[in-house]
Amino acid sequence: MTDGVNLAGQLAKQVRRGVAVSAGADVLRQAVEIGGGILMARLLRPEDFGVVAVAMSFLQLSNVVGNLGMATAIVQSASMSRAAINYAFTVSTLAALALTVAGIVLAPMAASFFRIDALTTAMPIMSVQVLLAGMVAIPIGLLRRRMRFGTIAIIDGSSAVVYATTGIGLALSGAGYWSLVWAPVVAGAWTLVVAFATCNERPRFGLSTKETRSILRFGGGLTVKNVLVFLSRNMDNLIVTRMLGATAAGFYTRAFNLTRVPQMRIVGIVYQVSFPAFCRLRDDRTRFHDLFDTASRLTALSVVPILLGVAAVADDFTLALLGPQWEGMIVPLRFLAIAALINCLHALAGAAIEATGKVGYEVVTQAIYAALVIGGTIAGARWGVEGVSYAVACGAVVFFLLKAVTIRLAAGISTTRFVTPALGPLAAGAVMYAAVHFMLAAGAGPLPALAPEHHWTRLFVGTATGIVAYSAAIAVLAPAHLRLLVSQVSQFRQETRANIAKRAATESQRALPR
Repeated sequence: MTDGVNLAGQLAKQVRRGVAVSAGADVLRQAVEIGGGILMARLLRPEDFGVVAVAMSFLQLSNVVGNLGMATAIVQSASMSRAAINYAFTVSTLAALALTVAGIVLAPMAASFFRIDALTTAMPIMSVQVLLAGMVAIPIGLLRRRMRFGTIAIIDGSSAVVYATTGIGLALSGAGYWSLVWAPVVAGAWTLVVAFATCNERPRFGLSTKETRSILRFGGGLTVKNVLVFLSRNMDNLIVTRMLGATAAGFYTRAFNLTRVPQMRIVGIVYQVSFPAFCRLRDDRTRFHDLFDTASRLTALSVVPILLGVAAVADDFTLALLGPQWEGMIVPLRFLAIAALINCLHALAGAAIEATGKVGYEVVTQAIYAALVIGGTIAGARWGVEGVSYAVACGAVVFFLLKAVTIRLAAGISTTRFVTPALGPLAAGAVMYAAVHFMLAAGAGPLPALAPEHHWTRLFVGTATGIVAYSAAIAVLAPAHLRLLVSQVSQFRQETRANIAKRAATESQRALPR
């Protein structure tokens, strides 16, 4: 029992540090990418980005299936021999190589179909990214397995810097779209070198192992799930473009991309850090469930105010930041923010289910959700992008209910325990939403500054009202969530100070004369 307590405490410490380090690295990476993107947009022409956008659509799908789930299988497996690591690396590399060859072969056809001659030479070079990603997947997986999130953060951050400096340097030299072609390839090569250099157990090529069946079964199931995730996240965009036209697609895709940011950034970080911890605790159901409860509470506490806040100020947010030409995005933004919130609230269930190895449950639920998104998009298109976004939000509700069932079957987490972490933040979010609506609606009469045409003022007032209202409501309706957040932050600060003091003592000891 003592060993279990020590393991749980150590894992909690690693998770706290992993979230903090990963979040800090993500902020740095985003700053570099946004700054570099703005500068490159000034140096290059719009058509240069168009050339790369076509090739990227192929690369996105290739990256989904590129390593056949081997990287996650490395993290999930209870034990991992040298032979199994080599096998996973070989399968990942060969699968990525096959996709790279496909990209090279398809390049002339893509150039002919899209009438962009540059794709004939650009797409084969960009396809090398898939091979590099397949080769680096296993070293990164090993680092995740050992929960070395600081090392991963350094790799990701340095890769973003290499990408930006390469792209900007080539753009300044007049390379045109080639700067966008070569920058990700150079960054991918850098990532591969650094990952191999920092991974203690470097994989080699080899196919002889007794563990292939379990690795392939898990990786294959995960690959199918990832393809379904890709379809559920992209088919609605394609259907809207085909059925409603470019303008409607612009409204929908911009709203969709905006609402996905919290899921990609906040939930994505918690997911990546929590998954290896779930894997280590899967045989200790009590602590496994406690970790899921803690991570779910903190996730709900973070994402509810952001996405419900966007829904509350969708009109002023859109008109102030993007302009009146984007008015058609307001309703989709509101519905898609709610859909994104629902998906964020059950996202960690995927990590918990995958940690048990029962990935088949994820395949079934993702298949149903993909069908709901596709069918709902086609049916909702009769009412424009508003109907599509409403249908997607309804699909997210069904998906949430399905996850409540599958996580109970796969991981033994009851429906009550699955739902409870979100209740307090959702109640506080409802109070926040009502307070923002009341302030902006009622204040428009006595306060001329809040008149409907003053979008920037209304956005500022609505945001400030939401922050105050949510903070007060959380303190009353979900004090346990607030205490949990304060406790985790406090423990992280204490652990950080202890680590600094330990390093200082070690350095002082080394400095003493011998």
